[in-house]
Amino acid sequence: MVREELANLHKDDDSEYMKADREFFNQNPDKDFYVRKRFKGEMIPGNPPNVIVRQLAPGFRNRLPCFKDPITKQDIVEMTRELKYHQDLIALEQMVQHKGKAKKSKNVNKGFGKI
Repeated sequence: MVREELANLHKDDDSEYMKADREFFNQNPDKDFYVRKRFKGEMIPGNPPNVIVRQLAPGFRNRLPCFKDPITKQDIVEMTRELKYHQDLIALEQMVQHKGKAKKSKNVNKGFGKI
């Protein structure tokens, strides 16, 4: 799942839509995502009418296709719930991977420090 997250990761550049996204998150630091119309020439699979833009870290965002048009308040509530669920799954996967690495390193260091 983390690989999927990174595969859709977009770093800031000077394109029109990146500037718009950067400005949105600068003006709304409490927001994790927003939905906007797709810019002309913006390459999103399937050419959806809208795009869900999610900020993962300052300057790093995901762009996901959104074929729903128009978008209602209820749609936003559902998107928020789904993105939160997805975020929780990624955190869980990272925790499991981290525990596996920590367990492995304990075995490597077993007996360290004996004279």
